[in-house]
Amino acid sequence: MRVGSNARAYLGMPPANTNAEDIDMKYSALPSLLLAGTLAVSVAACDREPRRTAPPANDPSAPPAAREPGPDAAERARETGRDAGAAVGTAGQVAAGAAETFDVKAALMRDDGVDASSINVDTDGVKKVVVLKGTVTTAAQRTRAEQIASREAKGYSIDNQLVVRAR
Repeated sequence: MRVGSNARAYLGMPPANTNAEDIDMKYSALPSLLLAGTLAVSVAACDREPRRTAPPANDPSAPPAAREPGPDAAERARETGRDAGAAVGTAGQVAAGAAETFDVKAALMRDDGVDASSINVDTDGVKKVVVLKGTVTTAAQRTRAEQIASREAKGYSIDNQLVVRAR
């Protein structure tokens, strides 16, 4: 593999036309410098203080408040679980909505009876609504776009806001 002169300089390699004596004199210190740098970093890392953390709850040296859950700990845990479940459920609905958007737009683009270049498809996965916005050239295209959206997004209502505008 041939490496250009700029790349050689960047990689710390000698120029291609350098003789062996120059290489020995110039680069013999390189391994020593690398070793010294590695050693310096290692010593600096060892000199740091260890992280201090709270003792585990089952540790007898832990304060009593840390060893015993409060009276509302179980309820807080249940609320946290419900909140996490709701967040995961909402994220799943949003992802499903995005998939419906893709499916509807792809089906509109495949259909020869609809010019989908000016149609925007938005989906609310939580409310289960597909919204068609933009313009089409005929009322038949507006109706056909709604039919395609209904076919592709089963279980979703269709809000057809397409405007018929001759070009």
